[in-house]
Amino acid sequence: MLLNDWKSIEMNKLSFKLWITGTLRVLPENVSNDYVASSIISKIYQCDVKRLALRDQVISLNELSFLCSSVKDLELYCVTVKNDDGTVVAFEKLVEQLPNAKEIR
Repeated sequence: MLLNDWKSIEMNKLSFKLWITGTLRVLPENVSNDYVASSIISKIYQCDVKRLALRDQVISLNELSFLCSSVKDLELYCVTVKNDDGTVVAFEKLVEQLPNAKEIR
């Protein structure tokens, strides 16, 4: 895919919900903005991404499960996945939530 095929969206300016397919990359420009992925969940009507890449994020297991319902290729870089009680999700539990995943990095 060519770089100019990517779309950058300012989520706070959307007046409608998105149906996301293909690839979703959440790569915040500001490293201290580690809840970007969580903040966009409310803007998504349906998420059917096949490839998901998250960088420098803190996200709940429920939110990640929503984003990953169809994911086949998952890339997590400096991502913390938390349970509802704030504890960190064990990698084994994370993998169990990704039945369609073929590759996890």
